Amino acid sequence: MQAVELLEEGKAFSYISREMYRRGARSPYTRKEHKNYTKGVNDLETYNDMISATSWENILTSPRLYGTVIMHKYEKQFKKSTRDKVPEELWIWFENALPAIITKERYDNYMEEYDNRKKGNKHNYVRRGVHSLTSKLYCAECGGK
Repeated sequence: MQAVELLEEGKAFSYISREMYRRGARSPYTRKEHKNYTKGVNDLETYNDMISATSWENILTSPRLYGTVIMHKYEKQFKKSTRDKVPEELWIWFENALPAIITKERYDNYMEEYDNRKKGNKHNYVRRGVHSLTSKLYCAECGGK
């Protein structure tokens, strides 16, 4: 699968979305077919049938790629009209329920790399400089910096 190869190379999902569009991957559902579509600026867009980066992320990080289906991840609370996440140990796993597109080992390898990248980018904002008045101004009421 070409998208898996791109992910294994370390490409971002936005890049995968554009590259797979360039290679001919199209969504069967376009924005113009949406019931709330209104004419206007959207008519000028050329990517109405592009599969979104979020959709590619959902596809490529799903265990369905190697044939496993997970059920009972959420429970519907009818009285509260909410959907609550079920603890992972209560999920129901069906191995080999679908034809595998890739092997489980290949999936585990790129998911480990994906998880490492995701952890590494968790709001790593670098403070570019310290303002010249830092630690020189104090609050007149409480004395705080």
